[in-house]
Amino acid sequence: MTAVTVAAQVATRSADLQLSAEPGSITAVVGPNGAGKSTLLQLVSGQLRPSAGEVRLGDTLVAVPGVHVPTHRRRVAVLEQRALLFDHLDVLDNVAFGPRARGVRPAAARRRARAELDAVGCGDLAARRAWEVSGGQAQRIALARALATDPQVVLLDEPLAALDASVAAAMRSLLRERLRAEHRTTLLVTHDALDALALADALALVEDGRVVDAGPVVDRLTRPRGSFVADLVDVNLLPGRLCAPDRLDLPGGDHVTGLASGPGPHPGPHPSPGPGSQLGNAPDAAQAPGATGFACFAPAAVAVHADPPGGSPRNHWAATVATVEPRGALVRLRCVLADGSPVAADLTLAAAAEGGLTPGRRVWLVVKAAQVTLYAR
Repeated sequence: MTAVTVAAQVATRSADLQLSAEPGSITAVVGPNGAGKSTLLQLVSGQLRPSAGEVRLGDTLVAVPGVHVPTHRRRVAVLEQRALLFDHLDVLDNVAFGPRARGVRPAAARRRARAELDAVGCGDLAARRAWEVSGGQAQRIALARALATDPQVVLLDEPLAALDASVAAAMRSLLRERLRAEHRTTLLVTHDALDALALADALALVEDGRVVDAGPVVDRLTRPRGSFVADLVDVNLLPGRLCAPDRLDLPGGDHVTGLASGPGPHPGPHPSPGPGSQLGNAPDAAQAPGATGFACFAPAAVAVHADPPGGSPRNHWAATVATVEPRGALVRLRCVLADGSPVAADLTLAAAAEGGLTPGRRVWLVVKAAQVTLYAR
């Protein structure tokens, strides 16, 4: 049995979303702005009705055209960027609000609220008003309020995005501890690869209103299948066709030599695939000649030369500098190969200045084969 099943369309948003999550799993949902991540969460929470298809929570059908279980009758809790605490209530009654709204008697609701506040390290704040606590404390209190309702599913909509780095790190650890301890099925919308890697079992990529790829989070972050996830983890990704265990041919006639990568690790449960999704073990690059594949390497692995390099390195490509972006002590060069493929390179300020590396400059890019990973789609 799955804990969440979405197989629904929303015509007004051009969305056709297919996703399922196993009980107790945490699925990171990523994708560009406007791709459909919020639509997915709203279908699960009941804030949005599907125009076709269905939404199930466990065995219960909660949405289908003509049938709609309202939000307050679904065992779903939502935690967003803003804590949205009630200013007119103290912290204890903020947390007790959820159980009381579900019919729990006041005394029992407050007992549960105290237990949840203690569990998130905010028991000493029970008598304060919402406006008397810090942003990090407010988010911990909001988590306590969410879990006090015994939700079947927890929906996290970028809950760490508005927090300072140190506060976000502590909140990330707390989320991992609380969600894992209570075996809560969770959908986590995030733009942070660290959130996905630290919290999730699986990753689902949403683009243009569809789940286009889904699978184990470690595999998807270490071997991305598309430009959005590659940008998320800050690596170069070149698509092409595998023609040998250690070679990928690029569309423009260049090729990439690297190390073949077999199937990645599978850490726990993961979502079911939607149309076009790639789930489970990807074929080993060495066993898939002629298949669509990728070359993946870090910007720091790219050397930039003003003239053709000597010694015939295995990976060297002519390119044009498109942009030059200062990044502290480094400079990020964004270059374009002959076929239009983008490649980023990180250089020191001194190297960029000495090489006269400005937009429009023709250069040669060199990457050692040992720093390139090849894998099939």
